[in-house]
Amino acid sequence: MIYLGDEFVNKNKLATFRFLMTTVILFLILLALIIYLIISNSDSKVLINSVKSIDYKDNTFYVVGNTNDNDNYVEKAKFSIYDNKFNKTKEKLYNKSYASSYNDFYLDKNTYVFVGNISESKNSHKKNINKSVIIKYDDEDNIIFEKTYSLYDNNSFTNISKLDEDYLVVGYSNDDKKGSSIIIRYDSKGKVIWKSNFGDNIYSRFNSAIVLDNYIYAVGLSNKNIGVICKYDFDGNLVSYKEYKFTDDLGFSDIVSYKNNLYVVGGFKLTDTTTINSALIIKYDLSLNIVNEEKIENNYDNRYNSIIVDNNNYLIVIGNSKEDDYNGLISKYDTNLNCIATVSYGDEKNDYFNDIVLYDNNYLVVGYSSDKHKYQTKFITYSDALKVLEAK
Repeated sequence: MIYLGDEFVNKNKLATFRFLMTTVILFLILLALIIYLIISNSDSKVLINSVKSIDYKDNTFYVVGNTNDNDNYVEKAKFSIYDNKFNKTKEKLYNKSYASSYNDFYLDKNTYVFVGNISESKNSHKKNINKSVIIKYDDEDNIIFEKTYSLYDNNSFTNISKLDEDYLVVGYSNDDKKGSSIIIRYDSKGKVIWKSNFGDNIYSRFNSAIVLDNYIYAVGLSNKNIGVICKYDFDGNLVSYKEYKFTDDLGFSDIVSYKNNLYVVGGFKLTDTTTINSALIIKYDLSLNIVNEEKIENNYDNRYNSIIVDNNNYLIVIGNSKEDDYNGLISKYDTNLNCIATVSYGDEKNDYFNDIVLYDNNYLVVGYSSDKHKYQTKFITYSDALKVLEAK
């Protein structure tokens, strides 16, 4: 055996030591990187718990929206019930699809009818492939019927109202190249009586509709930054329509009626390339002629989202205003569109007003507020003078 000497042994030990230290350092670097990625990914998750629509009946508040308060941060449609002190007494999530959201609902005797959209798989959710959905439950949470609708890839029902004993729903369907506004009449068992489309581009959408006398009036977008109001008969035939230039990306958001006039709200743009939006309210006659219109014009982004008529025949309108952050916005008009008052709300970093309901001579506004990575449900009670009475 050839003896190589102590110097070789020492060199071998030193090389082994260096290898082990390098391995340990690389392992620690890799571990630190994994921990960083986990923390970064966790911080980037946004918790959403929002309300999109509200109704009030027998001292009880009913709301729908969506939440992603789960391990996978996947949005689920939710239906919640609160007592008149805003204590939640019930909440039911829709878990039959991968992801879902409720946009509106109708309380019909002892049943609830919800409309919104669903993604049936993780892959379809990632590709923004959604189906419109209408679901009817009894008061024991048994499904009476559940129907989906899709024309193109991305579909959603945005609003529901009652038409005789049937349900009238509106919404939209689009993909990267095509699109259309959707209006469908369902009977009480979920059978389609008729359906109709309006528009032929990716921007077309209906956001809201009402039934008045013998006609249906639907509002939304007919094309990019072009608002539209459409008049249908009860058989789904388009009677007439009027376009409005120019609106923001959502167009006309909501509509109410009072004494043979229609009141429509949304966002206004001076031109289709203007970056600043103005909150917009328009008074139409029943032939769809503009009687009057008013805007909130300042250096901020504003839009109106929802409108009601109160017990004193004033128009109460809610929306958003973007200064440094998003603030809620509530305004009061008479029926000639004279503005009585406009008040902004900015309790949190961002506040979004989605819907409003009248109760006990007060106004309850719902939406959500953000704080860092959380968007939480918000209830704000206003007096007749638009003073905040309570915020929860």
